[in-house]
Amino acid sequence: KRYRQYVQKLTGKDYCAIDDLAAAVGRKRKYVLKDLQNMIDRGFFPEGRFDEKKTTFLGTNAMYQQYLLAQESMKQREEREARKKAEEEKIYSNPHMTEESRQLLKEGRSYIQHIRECNDAIPGEEISAKLYRLEEIMTRIFNQVEKQPQLAADLRKFMNYYLPTTAKLVEAYKELDAQPVEGDNISRTKKEIEETLDTINEAFEKLLDSFFEEKAWDISSDISVMKSMLKQD
Repeated sequence: KRYRQYVQKLTGKDYCAIDDLAAAVGRKRKYVLKDLQNMIDRGFFPEGRFDEKKTTFLGTNAMYQQYLLAQESMKQREEREARKKAEEEKIYSNPHMTEESRQLLKEGRSYIQHIRECNDAIPGEEISAKLYRLEEIMTRIFNQVEKQPQLAADLRKFMNYYLPTTAKLVEAYKELDAQPVEGDNISRTKKEIEETLDTINEAFEKLLDSFFEEKAWDISSDISVMKSMLKQD
């Protein structure tokens, strides 16, 4: 009788809140959890499962797989939020960081996050490789700004034009790639964006390399002095 009441409550649905099932049979939640588990064990619900917190009954394997995907997505979102919070705390705790540098890093990492999310939504391997490279270069640029806050003043054009335009191109590619039918205009535009990403990656790498120009010069000078001293000695 209780089984039929559960099934009636589940009619047209692959899942149901435990509290709703408890109300349907007039029993307490704890009783219903044990009752359903007993029915699962005895084959009444061969694909039945509970969610992690045992607040919901999942009646089919398909529903359980959807639940697992949702849980994984939530876990990744929480991890991203935790990383973002940790990065912001690190930025604001640095006494050598100016307000301009803090704001630049905050904006920069939001662009990195946006590109990562677009990349996750784009299945193509070739374009994904380009976007992974872009994300890595951008991450290294802003990591260097964190180490050398004085670099922030040299990145205004980069932040005001190049990054927003790059993010716009990536977003456009994501939208075009999601279209069910790919005509000539979509194919041509996607190809143009892919080729432009190679140029952007190369330019951003040169920008990153320029950060080390002074250090390279200092090291070169040290090496020259050392060679001269060794030759004399």
